[in-house]
Amino acid sequence: MTAHRKGTARRNILIVSGAAVAAFLAAGPLLAVTAAGAAPAHYTRYTHRPHPTHTPTPTSTPTAPTSAPSTVSPTPTTTAPTTPSGSVGAGPNGVPAGTVLTVYTGPTTCSAGTLTIHDQTVNNDLTTTGSCQLVVTDSLINGQVDGCDSQPNCSVYIADSEVNGGNNTGAAVGYNNLTLLRDNIHGGASAVDAAGNVTVDGSHLWGQYLGPNAATHNNGFLSNGGSNLTLTNSTVACDVNDNTSGGGCTGPIALFGDFAQISNATIDNNYVVETPGGYSATFGCNPGKSYPTPAGVTVAGNVFQIWSTPQNNGGFYGGYYGTVTGFYDGNGDVWGAGNVTDSGSPVDDPGC
Repeated sequence: MTAHRKGTARRNILIVSGAAVAAFLAAGPLLAVTAAGAAPAHYTRYTHRPHPTHTPTPTSTPTAPTSAPSTVSPTPTTTAPTTPSGSVGAGPNGVPAGTVLTVYTGPTTCSAGTLTIHDQTVNNDLTTTGSCQLVVTDSLINGQVDGCDSQPNCSVYIADSEVNGGNNTGAAVGYNNLTLLRDNIHGGASAVDAAGNVTVDGSHLWGQYLGPNAATHNNGFLSNGGSNLTLTNSTVACDVNDNTSGGGCTGPIALFGDFAQISNATIDNNYVVETPGGYSATFGCNPGKSYPTPAGVTVAGNVFQIWSTPQNNGGFYGGYYGTVTGFYDGNGDVWGAGNVTDSGSPVDDPGC
């Protein structure tokens, strides 16, 4: 599997035999947190299966700056949908109101040293490789941030900024050694694709792109395998409706052991928006995957918005088939306290 590069769709066409499909479907039924609506026999864990083209091999923790550059009076260019009030989910995010942005004319590819972007509008994709340290604050990026395909000395730090991934078929922001704080991230097939050493805090992930004839699988926060993944205090949505070509949402939070085990993942204090996808969140346990059981996954204090209209089999869930799924009860995984629906009902450990 080759490393992804800017402009390359992060999807593969997977061809399997009828026997392989039968074996995969025989892996067993799935369990959903909100009982009732059983999935049809062909359904396994999620409505759509993402197939990126990179193999995540994170090796180090990202090096974020100790302090962000000072800000100026703030003015956002794109406003994210209203986030819920209260202590769960994202607070103010994106370019601070009153910020005066100038057009960025510097390099858009960085392989060494520190590239700093502050109070600027970037109308290009940004690509980091090698030992580049990308630092973006109080800025608007109209493009994809292709960050650090497995280079241990490469890192991306984006704070108080907006990333508009537009019609990119990859993620708006990916993939290794990312620190994303109080950001407004939308567009692209997924808002964030987390391969390893990724922290997202206080951010809003929403508004994915799905072409009318594309079989793309959309997500808010996606990982197809990796370690040291943190998603906290954020509002996460996958809000694009299915097309007629097999494309559409998997879900707002989608952790799958495709290319590596999901390990050391913290999903806390997020507001997870109702989705047209299969489930609001799946947490890495799937017998049909190459790495079927995650380790060290903690899920606590999250609020899951539930559809006000009946979904599969007349049930009320965050997704079409259920609210949460794919949680492994072992390997140090912890289903913590405070996981509830937006009406305050408990969301229980769904099991695997």
